[in-house]
Amino acid sequence: MRRSDGKRKAGAIRFLAASALFMVASGGAHAAGLDCSKAASTVDHIICGDKSLIGRDRLMSKLYAVARNKDDNGAVRAAQQQWLAKVQACGDAACVKEQYDDRIPNLITNSSGIATTSYSRSHSYSDGSNYSGTLQMFGPDGGLAVVSISGIYAARDAATNGNVYASGLDGVATMRGGLGHMDMGDGCIVTLRRFGSQAWRITVTKKCTQEQADYIELDGVYRR
Repeated sequence: MRRSDGKRKAGAIRFLAASALFMVASGGAHAAGLDCSKAASTVDHIICGDKSLIGRDRLMSKLYAVARNKDDNGAVRAAQQQWLAKVQACGDAACVKEQYDDRIPNLITNSSGIATTSYSRSHSYSDGSNYSGTLQMFGPDGGLAVVSISGIYAARDAATNGNVYASGLDGVATMRGGLGHMDMGDGCIVTLRRFGSQAWRITVTKKCTQEQADYIELDGVYRR
């Protein structure tokens, strides 16, 4: 979970999520995924004992394979190793989940080879200000979807006085049919509902809204 402040990105929350557990004999991260029949470390056993973490590991393995092949291999591997050190320091499932839910959206954001589906919504206010929101999704895949929601509010005098506010959140949602839930922690829950064939309705708890920048409203219907 990472937070950012400042007027242009005031109150911005980037719940950047985690990755999977892969190692080769030389110590480099790879995309094979965790083989639970060969689980060795404490973290390995934590993952293998939790279906949601196994699902995240499988999803991560797919995304990491694409990122490694399409982008700067050295940089991707280095980032994976940094993540691996963090997740191996975890002592419980909650910590491991948080690390996965940091790395997975980060891979999508920074990889040119991972295709996502984009949805948007916009509104112009009578005072001349404008709001635009974007929803990006990867999946559902194995009952999980990677979700990124962001919003930008531009006041009427944005061009002259820089009154622009932006923030959002990213994470991994558990999906069942056309319904998904994403627990960001600290009482922030995101719900996704399929709205026809080309749209999703997003609702967030009050806690999520309180932690966003001024004027940012992530609730709403996002359409392709």
